[in-house]
Amino acid sequence: MIRRAATDARGAAFVELVVVLPVIILLLVGSTDFARVFYFSMAVQNAALAGAQYGGANIANSGDTTGMRNRAVAAGVDIGVVLADVTAAQECSCAPDLPGSAAYSLATFTCSVPTVCTAGNHLSTRVQVTVTKTFTTLTAYPGVPSSIPISRTVWMRAQ
Repeated sequence: MIRRAATDARGAAFVELVVVLPVIILLLVGSTDFARVFYFSMAVQNAALAGAQYGGANIANSGDTTGMRNRAVAAGVDIGVVLADVTAAQECSCAPDLPGSAAYSLATFTCSVPTVCTAGNHLSTRVQVTVTKTFTTLTAYPGVPSSIPISRTVWMRAQ
């Protein structure tokens, strides 16, 4: 009698395990994908930031879109960022001089699009780097897309 009760308990535990195990595996894989998408998003952001930092580091780099794109690719190598995933641009505009600020020297810099500012304004240069990459989940989940495009854009003023 005691022997039969022990066998029944082991059988019941096995049945419970068979019922619960798929749910546990789904939760484990789902939480892994959830963590991966956040990591992927941060890596895309860091790649865009690296490219913008290169372009914004000095005024001479602001027109070097190839250099900005290469820096973004180097920073995103762990998630497979390639040149086709990165766009870089330079924007020049006139901004008003602030009272008490030194006038900007344009002797060593020309914008890729010539911009002439009126008196009381200075040339302001910004760079923009956009990185776009598609994240793919480990497995397909019902009601959840299996691929998610992630895009980050960073603007930075050139110094």
